[in-house]
Amino acid sequence: MSAPKHDSLLEKGLRHPLTGTEWAELQAYWAKHPELPTALDEEVVLTQLLHRLPAAPVSSNFAARVLQAVASDRRQAARRHSAGREPWLPSWRWVRGLAWAGGAVGLLLFSTYSYRAYDRREMARSVAAVSGVPALPAPEVLQDFDTIFRLSQTPRVVDDELLAALK
Repeated sequence: MSAPKHDSLLEKGLRHPLTGTEWAELQAYWAKHPELPTALDEEVVLTQLLHRLPAAPVSSNFAARVLQAVASDRRQAARRHSAGREPWLPSWRWVRGLAWAGGAVGLLLFSTYSYRAYDRREMARSVAAVSGVPALPAPEVLQDFDTIFRLSQTPRVVDDELLAALK
């Protein structure tokens, strides 16, 4: 007998009782190969013995009790699932709410910081622009401002001879 046939006989022996010829083949193979592990051999023998035992009597309400136990397990699983947490842990709804609130506060702080940084940059630009302007004249110079302003209001006369000489 080959090793695959031996394996198939072992599988059959674990599923249902072997026939007389199959059992004889298996015992002959074990006699030729004593180095094989005995755990499977013992399992096959144990399965054969279990198949010989009479069926255990089943109570009249067995099906009802099994269905009741299944329903009880489902209810317990539903309770565990609906709770979804240990009693000492906060509920996920609160955790999600805290996460959203934390995100909103973080966004508000970031926006405020960004706005203030932008405001400071704009103020620095305006100070730089004003610092680039030359200083205003002293008040004594502005004392004669009206006279100087009226001089600019008089009509100008164009001297064509002077322009021709400059060219």
